[in-house]
Amino acid sequence: MTDAALDEFWQRAMSAIKGRIIQPTMWRALEQLKPLLIEDDTLILGLSSGLAYHASHLTSSDRRNAVENVLSDMLGKRTSFRIIEGDTLEDWEQAKIRDAAAQSSNVAKRVARDRGRALEESWEDVSDEIYRVYSRIPLKQLPQNRAAFFKAALPLLNDARQKYMTGDNGKEETSQRAYARTIEKVATLSDLPPTWVALELQKLAERDR
Repeated sequence: MTDAALDEFWQRAMSAIKGRIIQPTMWRALEQLKPLLIEDDTLILGLSSGLAYHASHLTSSDRRNAVENVLSDMLGKRTSFRIIEGDTLEDWEQAKIRDAAAQSSNVAKRVARDRGRALEESWEDVSDEIYRVYSRIPLKQLPQNRAAFFKAALPLLNDARQKYMTGDNGKEETSQRAYARTIEKVATLSDLPPTWVALELQKLAERDR
């Protein structure tokens, strides 16, 4: 669609929208918009930065539906609209670059969130296994049996450290906190200070290097 045809289309669309919604504030907002192009069934409308407040008059669900219904009726297919800050095609290209950057950031956050959730579940499995070991210890109140539990639990905890606390996983705050909780659990069940348990694990880590 040429620029002239797009402008003419938008003028007709505004007339149709005004016929459906009698709201002068919305009309004034429509009149400030500049049609830039139709891309992927979306009409891109530009709005000068100093007039950005007008966009709020068009983005409520009822007004958006009214505008999109008019556009869809006129074009014969479902058509949406998007308002961007700026009134040139270059502004639209910049908006797409920002969209791509935001999408990439969102994907990275989702991947990190999924990895964190998987790490938490892995540490929960370790914690469950440690508790199963503890549950098999008789006369748990006796120091020699607590020592036996600690002797059995330490290798499990060390194996988990090797598996989940190396590389990028070891830098994750989620993994660090889950590791600390598991150390504290072993310490509590063994009646030992958590820092001492962590020190024993550090000794094993140094031995494994």
